Amino acid sequence: MSETYRNPEWLATKYLNEGLDANTIGRMVGRNGKTVWSWLQKFGIETRKRGYGTLGCRFQKGMTAHNKGKPMSDAQREQIRKIAIAQGRVPFNPAVGSYMKGRKGAEVHNWKGGVTPERQAFYASKEWKSVVSLVWKRDNATCQRCGLRNKSRERFAFDIHHIVGFENRELRAELSNLVILCERCHYWVHSNKNTGKLFIG
Repeated sequence: MSETYRNPEWLATKYLNEGLDANTIGRMVGRNGKTVWSWLQKFGIETRKRGYGTLGCRFQKGMTAHNKGKPMSDAQREQIRKIAIAQGRVPFNPAVGSYMKGRKGAEVHNWKGGVTPERQAFYASKEWKSVVSLVWKRDNATCQRCGLRNKSRERFAFDIHHIVGFENRELRAELSNLVILCERCHYWVHSNKNTGKLFIG
């Protein structure tokens, strides 16, 4: 059967009528999907866009979802709720609304002690501006995680990151507590992907 893909009638039947894709036909005849694709082109058989009309892509435009109109069972809802709780998420309860509604200050999980106005004032101070210059000079305008160098010195593209958070007043302007990171790496450092707590004190 390995040479059957060279038969234009057989190939057209499998590809057009049965809706098989080149990779599936290739597995049937023991050939690479690209080989089958080249024979489709050679025979002038009109090909589909990638991912359309194949067995590998069972849900196609115009089809109806198998679970449309079927309500979720209480057992399914409970299972999803348990998974959410295990992952540290609070499941949405339509009767209550958002669990964060009406919470303020220390009740909010990422509250930093109300330091936003204080932070703005500190970043405008001479103390901060002088330490910023020292950090840029020490780190050679280079991201300390990925090594990206800020040749143009456009500071908005790079951030100065506090290893021990801003809430610690004693270390806010401490040179050893500050590091230059590009914007992408700064987001990464504060994300869940930073499992090793790199640059987090």
